Amino acid sequence: MNTKITGPSNVVAFGIGSLEKKFSADVSVSLAFIQKKISVIPVVIQGLQETLQVKHHGLLTIYRNLQEKMQNIKEFRTHGAADLRAHPRPP
Repeated sequence: MNTKITGPSNVVAFGIGSLEKKFSADVSVSLAFIQKKISVIPVVIQGLQETLQVKHHGLLTIYRNLQEKMQNIKEFRTHGAADLRAHPRPP
């Protein structure tokens, strides 16, 4: 199927030129939008890493506290309350 564009050549060229400009402008706006979104990604990743580090530190602290409490319970069961009062564990 052949399509023939009729009319003065300057009108056809102007029409094609307008389409090219519109397409070029749309692509430029789209690229700028995508670049702006991409530029935010490193900031988001850094925020997530910092959040994970804080949560990891908090979880380690909780784990250590639980280990210490478990050790206290074991010592209490092994030695009894009187022995712990007589020989308290150093802090």
